[in-house]
Amino acid sequence: MENEENIIYKNGEEKRSKNNRSNKKLWILIVFLILIILGLSGYIAYNAYNQKQAKEEPKEIEKKEVKEKQPKQEKLLTGTRIQEAKECYSPEEREGFMYTGNGCSGLADGFLYTKSGDGIVENLKEQYISLYKNYAYIYKDGKIMKVSPDADIVYSIEKTDVVGLIGDVAVIVENNNIKLYFIETKKEVTLGTVMNNYTYSIYGSGYYEKTTDDLKPGYYIVFEDNITPYEEFEKDMKGNTLNAYEYYYIPETGEVGKIKTYSDGYAKPILYLYPKEDNTKVTINFEKPQLLTTTYPKFKTNWSVVANKNGDLYDQDGKYYYGLYWEEKGSTKVDFTEGFYVTKENAIEFLEEKLDIIGLNKKERNEFIMYWLPILEKNEKNLVYFELTDERETFNKLKISPKPDSLLRVAIHVKKVNNKVNIKEEKLKTFKRKGFTAVEWGGVVH
Repeated sequence: MENEENIIYKNGEEKRSKNNRSNKKLWILIVFLILIILGLSGYIAYNAYNQKQAKEEPKEIEKKEVKEKQPKQEKLLTGTRIQEAKECYSPEEREGFMYTGNGCSGLADGFLYTKSGDGIVENLKEQYISLYKNYAYIYKDGKIMKVSPDADIVYSIEKTDVVGLIGDVAVIVENNNIKLYFIETKKEVTLGTVMNNYTYSIYGSGYYEKTTDDLKPGYYIVFEDNITPYEEFEKDMKGNTLNAYEYYYIPETGEVGKIKTYSDGYAKPILYLYPKEDNTKVTINFEKPQLLTTTYPKFKTNWSVVANKNGDLYDQDGKYYYGLYWEEKGSTKVDFTEGFYVTKENAIEFLEEKLDIIGLNKKERNEFIMYWLPILEKNEKNLVYFELTDERETFNKLKISPKPDSLLRVAIHVKKVNNKVNIKEEKLKTFKRKGFTAVEWGGVVH
């Protein structure tokens, strides 16, 4: 009986032992299969990642190459050409850029380059460059480009029929329709139509804040007629020749329209020369000679005279002049936020006092007063601003050889008003004469 029980017990143990071994083998197989599956998954994921990287890397390289090459395409000026521009002009420095104006001998038009000396573009007319909020907006070869002070092109837009830039706004004439194109927002505003004999004028065109009762903040775009003879234009009550139209857009109200106007310009600038020695040969030119209208003696490529210490001038034929005379298109923008309020009654006293402070001598003061006093008295009430040498040079630089030791340029700006105006008084600097001295005076009626 015992033997039988022992046999049964042993048989049960063997059975359990076999079952345990079978279970271990099963678990080993399961673990092995799990490891294989994990390995395959990792291998598939690794290959997929490598393939993705292989596809993306060329694009990254391509993008990097485009980024590196794009600015270099517009850094056109190097070495000699930049140096020529710097020597030939006194560059205007604004917002990280330097711009040289038009008219330099041997260089067709203006240059734009960064303060570091990297050239961006050449042959660039003034109306096709706008410096606004630390960027340059440039129109060239059918494209508007936004350029950083590092000469990097932020973006460019294909655009045709652009005639000028004002800040970040392009002025476009398309089939005689005048439009404002807002570069950043892509918004377009149509101002009206213009006749073929009228052309865009950079002088007077711009965005103006409210400075007088009749001027709303907005864009004012001037188109002037340079074909019709002056005597054929009608005149306003002040005697101004109405040779232009001013198209306007008021962003606040959306109002658009146009008004007849005249194109401001400098009247009777006259230049006196006082060299250190008699019989001094002097050559006179302008940075923008194309702005000159009437000249006496006749201005061709320059004026060339022999000057004496007392101011007497003689041309190559020995003809005598006491000064060089011209009139000029356009003028510096003046908003009359500072200056002087002058009436008919105090005009003589005012002119004598202020011209003495500025530094005109007796002869120059007399001639200035004889020209401008009738205008001030006729207006009865006036706002007056004196534009002095630095501003005048910025608008149209005088190029005199040999270079004067001292230069004074004075332009009086006169605006008729109907009532007394409280205006911040302009602070006038006194000019000191030394060595070879050149003096110019003129002015603008607004």
